[in-house]
Amino acid sequence: YLDCTPPTVTIVDVQPTQVPGAGGTVDVLVQIQDNLNVDTAQVTVQLPNQGGSVTVPLTLLGEATYEASIPIPANTGAAQPLYLVARATDQTGNEGSAAFVLSQLEQDTLPPVLSQCSADPMLLPHPGGTVTLAVRIVDNVGGSSAWVRVQPPIRAAPQ
Repeated sequence: YLDCTPPTVTIVDVQPTQVPGAGGTVDVLVQIQDNLNVDTAQVTVQLPNQGGSVTVPLTLLGEATYEASIPIPANTGAAQPLYLVARATDQTGNEGSAAFVLSQLEQDTLPPVLSQCSADPMLLPHPGGTVTLAVRIVDNVGGSSAWVRVQPPIRAAPQ
């Protein structure tokens, strides 16, 4: 019997689909079907800005489901697409593959710039009250949150 049928490879899930600029781990879930037996299974991510790739083996979880965790290094340039390819080879050398494109953000090396800060009202009566704060925040790669710390005034120690 001559096997000419390649494995069928399906990428089921990729998390996260957007990798931080500082790098991180991408988890991949893959289904691989073959008419006989799968011999090897791996996933490769091409890293255009770094000029290389990362390849890790896929681990069989059971019933044709495989997984891998791929370490993605820090981005060395602008935001980039990452090209993920899952490959499987059967015992006669037939190869099947599936591809997925995820992205890696630009590495954040600059602090956000705060401007147009205001508070209304500027002075509160003795019992206190509500103050509305406004600030314009600009960041080179965007921001996900901002917070404000309010401190009471420093009072001089009695003499």
